[in-house]
Amino acid sequence: MAFEKIKVSNPIIEMDGDEMTRVFWQSIKDKLIFPFLDLDIKYYDLGILHGEATDDKVTVEAAEATLKYNVAIKCATITPGETRRTYEARLVAIYRHVREDGVEGQPISVSTEQFAPC
Repeated sequence: MAFEKIKVSNPIIEMDGDEMTRVFWQSIKDKLIFPFLDLDIKYYDLGILHGEATDDKVTVEAAEATLKYNVAIKCATITPGETRRTYEARLVAIYRHVREDGVEGQPISVSTEQFAPC
């Protein structure tokens, strides 16, 4: 049964993560998203090594893009600390997590009442 992909008019910010989250996320996109949706994706690599290479500027760029387009998907990333992973990745600097109390975050949600019905 042939069908047309649904065209998504607003670009989506994609913030890629580390390690296996990359593998899982790629599989999800390939099997559940790309076959059905025509998307304009703005890609940002927030992986630990790319963050180090850009002095974490990529994180700021991704946040600015999210403010501009209002839609983002973020995969899990490693929060560097004084651990074996920091040594293994040969990081120059350690960027502290904003909350300092762990790596667990909460999703950002908005009320749909502010949007016009489709």
